Amino acid sequence: MAFISVAEPDDLSRIQRLLIDCHLPFEDLTPAHLQRFWVVKQGLTCIASIGLEEWGDIGLLRSLAVRFPHRNNDLASELVDMAELYAKDQKLKALYLLTTTAVAFFSKRHYQLITRENFPEVLKQTAEFHSLCPATAVCMWKPL
Repeated sequence: MAFISVAEPDDLSRIQRLLIDCHLPFEDLTPAHLQRFWVVKQGLTCIASIGLEEWGDIGLLRSLAVRFPHRNNDLASELVDMAELYAKDQKLKALYLLTTTAVAFFSKRHYQLITRENFPEVLKQTAEFHSLCPATAVCMWKPL
């Protein structure tokens, strides 16, 4: 099992570099996001991350990224587990996400496809939905 920690303020640029390297949106990421970001670090390098934005009683999973040499060793699953446990502790009712590459991964974790039209209105206002993720991104959700 990896050592997962809550992101610290000086992790922002490391997380942004990870997201850039993994071809994921990073432009809207601010220090305020780091309170709900979990990371795995190797030395000073962030090798994996996940974030959770809380919007009332639902959450938006974002920025699940694992550096290529560290993929396929359960880091992504461990990070999703951490975010889901946190969401349940916060009494969130569901988690939503947008993905262009991880449909199979999230499907195995019981996330279901949802149309863009049925994505929650509050989440349609996020930069992830309306500008950062392409219109071809798949929308998924999981009741908690």
